[in-house]
Amino acid sequence: MPGAYVVCVGLATLDTIVAVPRHPAPDDRVVASELVVAGGGPAATAAVALARLGVPTYFVGNVGDDDVGDAIRSSLDGVDVSELATTAGARSPWSPRPMTTSPSSTTPSNKPASQPGTSTRTL
Repeated sequence: MPGAYVVCVGLATLDTIVAVPRHPAPDDRVVASELVVAGGGPAATAAVALARLGVPTYFVGNVGDDDVGDAIRSSLDGVDVSELATTAGARSPWSPRPMTTSPSSTTPSNKPASQPGTSTRTL
């Protein structure tokens, strides 16, 4: 009998997080003090966390055949991505996230994907 493993199914995104001193007002500009680009999405984040803990983990989902999709696939370090589908001509989800230096203050935003969502039909 094979060993235990976890399969995470769902969304994988590319998050771009910038640290700003405050949220800009309309037509205002603030300068970011830090920039981090990392994989995101609830299922993908869980998969990476489990893999880092030494749990054999698979990720099932869908990305586009664009640069963002390549970065998402690469961000799933230690996760088996043999079931991560790539949709030709599709745009992968990308989320810029400005974060202020004050606790609990983010303004989530995203660039929606153009590919079909993860479902049993697309898998």
